[in-house]
Amino acid sequence: MSRARGITLACALAAALTTATVTTATADSHITGPAARSPQAGSAAAAEVYCPYRVKADSTPVRSAARPTAPIVGSLAKGQLVTGSTTSNGFIKIGTAKWVVGTALVREGQCRS
Repeated sequence: MSRARGITLACALAAALTTATVTTATADSHITGPAARSPQAGSAAAAEVYCPYRVKADSTPVRSAARPTAPIVGSLAKGQLVTGSTTSNGFIKIGTAKWVVGTALVREGQCRS
């Protein structure tokens, strides 16, 4: 094989791999995990998805932001049904500036757009 032909093949292979990688990265940027999860905050989802959750823990704090040290702005009782829209940092958003730690909730029913 000539040197020029080898370089051409190497360039073609590199271009194909680069294109495949970019395509995969673009497709993966829209994937937020298993279908059972809500979309991640900041994801490029076309429409926001809302999922029903039941509170499984006793007296679950509702926080003003998706972090464990955020101020508590309320609480949820065990068995209460809430709707969550996005997830961030292990928290599920249940309203404007209202976040609940995901481990305190269990998804119940189908999500909707």
